[in-house]
Amino acid sequence: MDTETTQGPAAVELRSLVKTFPAARNEHQVCAVDGVDGVDGVDGVDLTIASGEVVAFLGLNGAGKTTTLDMVLGLTTPSSGTVTTCRADPAQQGPGLLLDIEMPGTDGIEAARRVAAELAGYRSLVVTTFGRPGYLRRALEAGASGFVVKDTPARELAEAVRRVHAGLRVVDRPWPRSHWPAAPTRSPSESGTS
Repeated sequence: MDTETTQGPAAVELRSLVKTFPAARNEHQVCAVDGVDGVDGVDGVDLTIASGEVVAFLGLNGAGKTTTLDMVLGLTTPSSGTVTTCRADPAQQGPGLLLDIEMPGTDGIEAARRVAAELAGYRSLVVTTFGRPGYLRRALEAGASGFVVKDTPARELAEAVRRVHAGLRVVDRPWPRSHWPAAPTRSPSESGTS
């Protein structure tokens, strides 16, 4: 892999990246496409990002942006293909999750609750289209380390990810305290406010 760019080694390299989700089977939703028992959330992505480049992932809801970022961050493994970040396997670079309010299988708030309860040391950042006070409160009560909307500028989003990884709490705008949970879900030594 180790692709060289004009700026040196690639910071991120995706090759033939695929993520397939099992077909949903419940009373409300049955999903099988062309007889295949699963849905490709990401299908054959090839991308090289040089160190220092700024890249925006744009697309409709459900286009695979969050799933691709989860694979780049090592939060989920590809069904096939490879991901390399800074010449390393992202799954070995530290625990953290990017969550959306609407996700396949469960919503991001329930996922944040399960992460906080079941994965000691993991932190979650909710990145969502739904910048509503109720979602903010519910996400933080569930144990999310941060909450930002998807139209947050790229530099601020990157800083939010770094701050959550450092153990700080991040909220993307000055929400009135009335929209925050009544009590912190993490100890004061673990929390910070941006």
